[in-house]
Amino acid sequence: MILDPQGALVWTDTQFKEPFNLDIREYKGEPHLTFWDGKKLGASGNGINYILNSSYHIVKVVKAGNGLEADLHEFNLLSSSNTALLDTYFTREADLSKIDGGSKDGWVWDSGFQEIDLETDTVLFDWRALDHIDVEKTYAKLDIANDDGKKASNAFDWFHINSIDKDGQGNYLISSRHLHALFCINGVTGNVMWQLGGKGNMFRDLTDSSAYPGKPSPTEIKWQHHARWHDNDTSITVFNNNGETATATSIGMWFDIDPVARTVRTRGVYTSPSNAFGQFQGSMSVLPNSHVLLGFGSAAQSSEFTADGTPICDIRFGPRKEFNTGSAENYRAIRGHWVGRPDTNPDVVLEPDVISQNMWMYMSWMGATEVRNWRLEAKSGEGAEEAVLVLATIPKEGFETTIDLSCLGVIAATSGQHSQAQVRAMSKRSAHQSANKHLHQNPTRNQGQHSVKFFRAVALDANNTVLGTSTWVDAGDQLTLDPSASSISASLLSSYSDSSTTATANKLKQAAFVTVAAVILILIGLLPVFWFVVSWVRKRNSDKIVAYEPVSETDKTDA
Repeated sequence: MILDPQGALVWTDTQFKEPFNLDIREYKGEPHLTFWDGKKLGASGNGINYILNSSYHIVKVVKAGNGLEADLHEFNLLSSSNTALLDTYFTREADLSKIDGGSKDGWVWDSGFQEIDLETDTVLFDWRALDHIDVEKTYAKLDIANDDGKKASNAFDWFHINSIDKDGQGNYLISSRHLHALFCINGVTGNVMWQLGGKGNMFRDLTDSSAYPGKPSPTEIKWQHHARWHDNDTSITVFNNNGETATATSIGMWFDIDPVARTVRTRGVYTSPSNAFGQFQGSMSVLPNSHVLLGFGSAAQSSEFTADGTPICDIRFGPRKEFNTGSAENYRAIRGHWVGRPDTNPDVVLEPDVISQNMWMYMSWMGATEVRNWRLEAKSGEGAEEAVLVLATIPKEGFETTIDLSCLGVIAATSGQHSQAQVRAMSKRSAHQSANKHLHQNPTRNQGQHSVKFFRAVALDANNTVLGTSTWVDAGDQLTLDPSASSISASLLSSYSDSSTTATANKLKQAAFVTVAAVILILIGLLPVFWFVVSWVRKRNSDKIVAYEPVSETDKTDA
């Protein structure tokens, strides 16, 4: 899903059942959405990678080749070469005799990656971990009690690749979670050029430890995710999960690397003020303004920092007590500029308030990012020749903008005479409007009473250019548009965004007040009944009361 800076929904699509790794990537010179969807198989998955345009149409599907399925962990578009990097998981036989509890005829989940030509779907490069790296480097443990690694259906996940990037020389940077290491893979031979971290680390850390007290070295990463090149392949960012239990704190790490001298030096360490721990999944990205964004994966949280590590905000979309339980996850958190232009129509729903019976109008447009205002229109009949009345233009609020149409003078049509109270109120309101004409002049609203039954919303951008129009929605009953009954003036409409956010809350408060009042009245009405029941029970029990008499010494002896 996509959220706006205030956390309101922008877009989601329920046709995709288990999507992973949503990102904004350039494809054919334009920003596109990319992600994986398929069937999750424990810690991996079999599926397809998708590329969607700004109208949210699928313009390309990218599958793994050579008889393999695309896994969920990585889908990285390389615009410079019009290729894509994706990872693969597959079972194969392996010698596990050097692993505690393993056998020579074992089975593993092997990890690999492919580079795919996006024009021809040709596999340009296919790499598989077990062909180049020793299995005994793993930190994963065999679950001997459950025959882990004994058969293909219970294969041992020894490597667990979770990110792939490519440098300017054509070599690949990959992350192995279960080896606690990053590897550089030669883009021609597939051989390991260097290893950072884990068993067989090749690098020396030059970091001044006093600058980052208590923080791990880049050579000590554990269970990490999302390694990416930066600064012309001279620095790397990585999300360091940093442990397997909640006593750990996950961190983002940015370090300079010299592959020739085999040295690294920490540039920045990023820790959430809440010391969040992501047991699995996670991401780290550098934003265009040099801020750093961390996603904590299985801990449903993301955090943003300035370049020097100063935290700006923590965003949680699940209760902290349920972090790492699987109830809410976010494989990677990204932030970027996205313009969505759906070719659908805006949606409008009309619904009467259950208490006041005022008609409420709800409007939204899934995926549209440029809407700034809604123009509300009405007419009396379905015919195309019917005159269209403009009720008001109001600011867009979050994903779904709501308004009580009675505020715009749309009220239920009445067949009888107004009550004396209504007459007095209307008279008072008319007198107020006459005395304050400057507050009630609204050029976007029609004057005079009209009968209306159909409503629609017109989406406008910041320049009030029409972006889209909803279909006409039938209110069910004929309503009356009476500007004299409006409680919102032009000046108030211009600041509707300041007040409409409280409309729903006020609605709920009103319902709650009525409910509480009703309960109190019922209880008061039942008080005589309670008094009668209590009196009857006390009288009934009084006949059975036996006065206390001390036990005589004789009776005690007999007992």
